[in-house]
Amino acid sequence: MAAPDETTPPDTPRNEGGEKGENGESSENGENGEKAEQELMKPDKSLHDLLTHTLVDIYVGPEGTAYTVHEKLICYHSNVLRSHFYNTSTRNTSYGLPDDDPAAFELLVGWLYSKTLHFPVEDKQVSGLLDVYLLAEKLQMSGLENDCVDTVRAYYQTNETYPELRRVQYIYSNTEADNPMREMMVGSVARFLTLGESIPKHWDSALRRDGQLAVDIIRAIQEWHLEGRSVPDAREGSVKGFSRIEGSEMGETESQAQSVNANVTKLVPDFFHSLNSSRVKLSYGPFTVSPSISQSTISTFTLLQADTPCTNCTLTWMRAGLEHADGTYANINSSLWLHHVMLTNGAAHDSVCPIPPTGERFFASGNERTAVDLCSGGKSRSGYYLDEHASFLMSSEIINLSPTPETVHVTIEYEFIPGQPVDFNWVRPVWLDIANCSDPEIMPSTKDLTAPHKYWKFEPYDAGFSGRIVTAIGHVHDGATALTIVKSTPETGNQVLTVCKFTPVYGGNPAFVDPGSNLTKLHVSAVKPCTGRMTRWEEYSLSADYDFGLHPPLKMRDGSLAPLMGIALVYVALDAGNIIAPSNSTAAPTAASTAAATSVAPQPTESKSGGSAEMGTSMGNVILGVGVAVMGALLT
Repeated sequence: MAAPDETTPPDTPRNEGGEKGENGESSENGENGEKAEQELMKPDKSLHDLLTHTLVDIYVGPEGTAYTVHEKLICYHSNVLRSHFYNTSTRNTSYGLPDDDPAAFELLVGWLYSKTLHFPVEDKQVSGLLDVYLLAEKLQMSGLENDCVDTVRAYYQTNETYPELRRVQYIYSNTEADNPMREMMVGSVARFLTLGESIPKHWDSALRRDGQLAVDIIRAIQEWHLEGRSVPDAREGSVKGFSRIEGSEMGETESQAQSVNANVTKLVPDFFHSLNSSRVKLSYGPFTVSPSISQSTISTFTLLQADTPCTNCTLTWMRAGLEHADGTYANINSSLWLHHVMLTNGAAHDSVCPIPPTGERFFASGNERTAVDLCSGGKSRSGYYLDEHASFLMSSEIINLSPTPETVHVTIEYEFIPGQPVDFNWVRPVWLDIANCSDPEIMPSTKDLTAPHKYWKFEPYDAGFSGRIVTAIGHVHDGATALTIVKSTPETGNQVLTVCKFTPVYGGNPAFVDPGSNLTKLHVSAVKPCTGRMTRWEEYSLSADYDFGLHPPLKMRDGSLAPLMGIALVYVALDAGNIIAPSNSTAAPTAASTAAATSVAPQPTESKSGGSAEMGTSMGNVILGVGVAVMGALLT
């Protein structure tokens, strides 16, 4: 049977819901049809209201594949079909879509009755969603169009990918300007090309052929509304390119907050764009690090009131870094070493070591610079909440291997969303440390430096809550071979079970190799995070394995071994009913919201061998909590 066109019903339409006239026309028309259309256009119709006895036939594709659907349901969602079926002169009972794919219409029908779209698990399924989108646009189904755009956007975000060229070209060839799917894809491609090291050849060729696509990408970048000082200016000198926007002063951002100890760089957020997410890089400092005398000197810098990225907000991602004074990347290969950085939140209590006045230890990083992903790449609606009273204390330890003083900034990237959405899980940080809460340090065993040795956290931690471990990060010093979290419970006969095992990587890239060492001195370059679960009343312990026969240890100036570290920072997305989460509120992003009420910036203090008693007193509790008691030591 030949398929009907878009306006002429087939000779033998199938309609089980009412009386038909000739040529598939119902006897109901005129005034009754107009009243029915007016009734249908009332908002907020439930599915039950739309499942009436009247059915219509839709014939799809060149073969005329027939689909029978509820007339009121499909007319409620489609302006085109509402006009067709509620025509006041004729009462149509069928409609033809000869140029469309039946597979796409099947997905449309599924959405009609469930208001959901299947989330694609592989790239080829995106093609089906694009076909549904174009069909929805043709039938003027705005609800389905929006859901398609949101689903495709979520697919690329969740998988950390970008639209392929052929997908963009397909949408361009079938849509007009200002199309939402086109705008989403072009905006994504603009970010991909801006942050990339180079333009892929197939994109280069396409942009040369399609000038409109190139123009739209430029317009998408313009819509980011970048500050003028954040964009390199070739008129001021040679500009070789950039992969991250250069820093701007905090006081000139939209928040109009005055910075006291950090510059801010606005970055493009990766997750939860629909929740008005933001990403910023705060550059703390500058810090002037004294040179080492023999091997290396640990200089400790403390900001008692470090800038926060926001208040009344939920942090979803964080990562630390180190930069030279000119903003370039700093690491061991350039004679600088981010030995350690830690943040505590003075507005919260630590779940493991509630020792005032340190607050809650919620972020830390060694030179491995592991990203703290609290939302599992956008797949988990979870994060660490900062209320309006949040205040940061930052302690950083930096090693300078050069013979002259070096000026650096400690950087931390934060991604966050305003407030705390009601469907987000509150993340609680749990700091496990082989040094325990009361011991200032763990000294290496000197019985046999060539034999492996295990160091334990001797006081198990009793979890007072249950939840999913969205991420756990580990930190060790050179010489470590493993860091392990174990648990035991009476229900399992106190059997010890492994929760997470971290294996450090040494010299994973040239930045983690001593300059001039001919690749013979490799340092810890990565410690892969893990996930799992923490359960109320189970006991958790931490062990660190060191083998100096495999990896050389850190040493003190006199040749003795430096204190060891073994830290696991576990982030638990709490189950419902564990703790009452802070109330949701509107974020007030102010990168200096917790600064002292003074126009004078608090100056960082540097501590070394024989440091002041004042520094030791102010940082004593912090150092106890972290197990960083290397003050007064020179590394060789």
